[in-house]
Amino acid sequence: MKIIHVAQCSMVGGLISQSSVDSYCVIAQPDSLSFGPICELAQWTKQRRLFWQEVCSLLSNFELPYDNLTWLINCKTDLEEADEIVIWVGSSLDEQLTFVWIITALKYLGIETERVQCLEVYHNPITRKPLSALSLLPDDGFDFVKNQRRRLTSKELGFIEQAWAVMVSDSPKSLNIFLKTDFGVLPILHQRVCELANRYPDSANGLSQFDSFILHSCKDHGPGAVYILVGVIDKTMNDSHHVGDLLIKCRLLQMASNDLNKPLVKITGTVGDLKSMSVKLTDTALSVLAGAENNVEINGINEWVGGVYLSLSTGNVWFRDSVSGELIK
Repeated sequence: MKIIHVAQCSMVGGLISQSSVDSYCVIAQPDSLSFGPICELAQWTKQRRLFWQEVCSLLSNFELPYDNLTWLINCKTDLEEADEIVIWVGSSLDEQLTFVWIITALKYLGIETERVQCLEVYHNPITRKPLSALSLLPDDGFDFVKNQRRRLTSKELGFIEQAWAVMVSDSPKSLNIFLKTDFGVLPILHQRVCELANRYPDSANGLSQFDSFILHSCKDHGPGAVYILVGVIDKTMNDSHHVGDLLIKCRLLQMASNDLNKPLVKITGTVGDLKSMSVKLTDTALSVLAGAENNVEINGINEWVGGVYLSLSTGNVWFRDSVSGELIK
């Protein structure tokens, strides 16, 4: 039997390959979909590569990653011939968004979903403690969970279509409706898609949750860049967001840019060399963290959240209400 396993990141893909899980091949989906544009698949490669080109332009000697769709197209023949396609699903935001994306992309490529199974791993099978991501599953854990795969019900597939529509929508109104609706299936997926609201700037200080994590880590663990990075990763792992060091470093560089009216951090040392980098909050950052000023009003915004492009210059600015969590203009 030809079984293909699909995982959200290369690390998990490697662990599956090294385990006793029966597989013909393992396809890793390396992109971090909780950042940058989420668009219809006809425009996917163009939009994602533009996003990563901007991210990578801030760092030297960094190779532009493939987008997820290119990875799948390269494996299309194997997918068409597979008896089973098993999608490994962890509880992190990126893993859940990738789960929706893979189902949608397989349909886009004409791959029948009848052969698709999901393998959800939300707890350590040995200790029964919650797992915030599949990458935290111990090596021997893959053998424990390999037989837990199951086929998706028609109701679950319908819900995944609804989740995709929310993810690619160019209006936050659809996410507001999604936040208030109980669909009765795939509760972890529902919760994670709702957490896209945390990528919007807070109405009080104009910071997304991720930006707030970074500035608080600078305040609590700085000025050493290594300690700041570890502080952010630790916080995002506990919150099931699992942001990699690449995006954290790039965000710090964006916060320090002289293109901003008032930069939020000042970086000294060799940029890119974490051991020599020193990062200190500016007075503006301290004022924003205290809620005395709003970062969007000071520095503007040009950010993708799913299918929504937030831009102060075009007037398309939405905030996450700091009390209700609803998205407001």
